[in-house]
Amino acid sequence: MATKRAIIYSRVSTDDQRSNFSIPTQIAECVKYCQNNGYTLVGNAFVDKQSGLDVEKNPNSIPAYVDDYSSREMNRPSLDAALTYLEDYGFDVVVVHSIDRLARDPYIRQTLEKEFFRRGAKVEFALGNYDDSPEGEVRKDMDATFAKWENAKRVERCNRGKRGKAEKGLYVGGRTPYGYILDAKGMGGLSIHPEQAEVVRLIFSLYGEENYSMHRIRVELENRSIPSYTGKPNWHLSAIRNILTNTAYKGYVHYNKSVCRSNSDRKPREKREWIKIEIAPLIDVQLFNLVQMRIKDHREALRRQPQHFYLLSGMIRCMECEKPYRANFQKDRPKEHRKAHRSYRHRRIEGQCMDREITAVRLEERVWEAVKEMLVDTEVLRQAYYQAQQLDVENRSRSRILLEGYYRSAGKLEQQLTNLTRAYTDPDIQMTKTEYLAQRVQLDRDLTEVRAKIEEIEAVPTAVPTQRQFEDLEGFAQKVRERIANEDWDPTPESKRQVLELLHAKVVLSKDGSGKVTGWFGETSGFSYTRRSHFGRPGRKNE
Repeated sequence: MATKRAIIYSRVSTDDQRSNFSIPTQIAECVKYCQNNGYTLVGNAFVDKQSGLDVEKNPNSIPAYVDDYSSREMNRPSLDAALTYLEDYGFDVVVVHSIDRLARDPYIRQTLEKEFFRRGAKVEFALGNYDDSPEGEVRKDMDATFAKWENAKRVERCNRGKRGKAEKGLYVGGRTPYGYILDAKGMGGLSIHPEQAEVVRLIFSLYGEENYSMHRIRVELENRSIPSYTGKPNWHLSAIRNILTNTAYKGYVHYNKSVCRSNSDRKPREKREWIKIEIAPLIDVQLFNLVQMRIKDHREALRRQPQHFYLLSGMIRCMECEKPYRANFQKDRPKEHRKAHRSYRHRRIEGQCMDREITAVRLEERVWEAVKEMLVDTEVLRQAYYQAQQLDVENRSRSRILLEGYYRSAGKLEQQLTNLTRAYTDPDIQMTKTEYLAQRVQLDRDLTEVRAKIEEIEAVPTAVPTQRQFEDLEGFAQKVRERIANEDWDPTPESKRQVLELLHAKVVLSKDGSGKVTGWFGETSGFSYTRRSHFGRPGRKNE
């Protein structure tokens, strides 16, 4: 006769393991244990007897609480549901297949057992035959410790295998980047997914060449009914950002970038420990770098987003220190004068080269007039485009020469490191460890500096628009010229901002009160602006 009510608790570590045979076999052993001890199975969660997957109650189901969480995690959904069921309805025993299915860590296992015991239930294990004596508790702790040790060794073997695979240049990881599929014969162990690859190219083109925002890209993808990675029709902004910043699309990924100490504690490793894996690129390096520059500029512009509209927010740089001017608004001014108190500010206290504050209205007028003059003159726009192309070719040529020199230097340093290690391990040379480490540290430092210079040069995107972008720019300039001819045309500040963004405009200001606008069109003619400092302070006069 049944004397106690019992529930079954089972666990695997990951979602992938949920669909294998572990859960059904765990539950079968627990059911047998309950039958041998005369326990009645209860519970409000059910799984299929054959598959072990969650189902509604039916003739082929059995009550059981199943988690696919790591044993290091104490907050598990089904474990919490079992505790809630215990408080609401009550039962006497929690039956678990083996001690490592509850927890491998002795402290976590004891904590969970105490949680159930405090609420009136006892935890029993189908395997192990533990009694309630002190010896039984010691055996539990020993088994849990050995389970924890065995798991640590298993993780070590797994990580060693993954590292070996990465060192052979093969992709390591669970989910492949969007646009790729696992293929042992493919470059780096991946091959290109044709349909998804076109979506990746579309996203980069819209953001880098068409100046779409991430939100607008999401709308575009959903309007075109393009499914996301999971096959769902909705796209998340984080998924689009991950695509735009993933180096896989320019031809490589890194393994061993971080170390996981626990589920919530992941620490980055030093770059020299990363393992580079080359795969087939989907995007031109220049387009990828242009996208990264846009993302960086957008992040800097949002870092101190003003509450009021500023035409040139995020676009102004100092010619001397190359640091930005910040938008500023003085709230303590009378309302009728507040328009004059929108300004752009440079401050030594923020690491900039000088203290300077420029009235926003005056500077915005000067910049817009300079841009408008350039748009009116078709020949100036076209000539600036061709000059920018020529300058870009010259810059690329110089960069190529520099890169070749840095690559040669890197090769020499790598060879020196190899020779140093051989000398250290050669018993005839008898180099001391102190000598070896001193030389090794210096060579590592030199090699890191050279590699940083290589990355810096390779990361510089082209500042010249494509032919298609220039044609769009010419068409837009024609529309502006037509509107300028209309004396009643008065563009809104938002419209002006769109023009400046289309031109990729940047405003450069010098100490002498002059400035210029740069962008895909080259440079505008210089202009002067009125500046003011210490505005409104007693004993000071506006400059």
